[in-house]
Amino acid sequence: MKKRFLSIFLMLAMILACFPAGAAAAGNDAITVYVTISDQGVLAADKNGEPMGYRAVTVSDSDGDGTISIFDAYDAAHDLYCDSEFMMSGSGLVGQLWGDHSGNFLTFVSDAGIGGTSLKEQSIADGVHLVGVILKDSSYWSDYYSFFDVKQKTVSVGENFSLTLQGRPGMSWSGEDEPNAGLSGIAVGTWKNNSFTAIEGKVTDANGSVSLSFDAAGTYYVTANGMVSGF
Repeated sequence: MKKRFLSIFLMLAMILACFPAGAAAAGNDAITVYVTISDQGVLAADKNGEPMGYRAVTVSDSDGDGTISIFDAYDAAHDLYCDSEFMMSGSGLVGQLWGDHSGNFLTFVSDAGIGGTSLKEQSIADGVHLVGVILKDSSYWSDYYSFFDVKQKTVSVGENFSLTLQGRPGMSWSGEDEPNAGLSGIAVGTWKNNSFTAIEGKVTDANGSVSLSFDAAGTYYVTANGMVSGF
């Protein structure tokens, strides 16, 4: 059996490019969280058709329970970037994410999975990366959680640079369950119009590394897509 590979992204900004505008700066009673939504292995789009990757969200204690929680962060991200509202399940976990109510969801905070405690009981800190995942494999939940070694990078036009892709089974919530490892043989490409387009000849090597360059200035969302052998 093969484990599906889940596409997480690297936002790459070329010199002379402008970074996408984020939310307003956080006040004393708020924090800034960077939110990514992955929809069945592809970076989701926001309500304006822009990639929902590492987007800045100002988060406050929206439910007034005294804690700025993962629930508050998801709620704020939906208010800002999505036409659908965020909903929790009866057990306090994700019930509806980015308009999807399949129940096939995972959540990661700074590349670590979270347990089964209610989202309202799990506080979230300023500056962290929150990743909401709609799984592709709805039968066995075999999707891999993967990520590049950097989230943003600025390079010159035509400059060669390397990225390393690593990950682990999504249901292994932390490195203590199963350590992250370099993922080989995975196609690397860019996100455009809510889809993945492979870059010809760019596949990760035995260590999960790949060398890239771009010949035009701009903002590129570099992602990966493929299958990881396992089980």
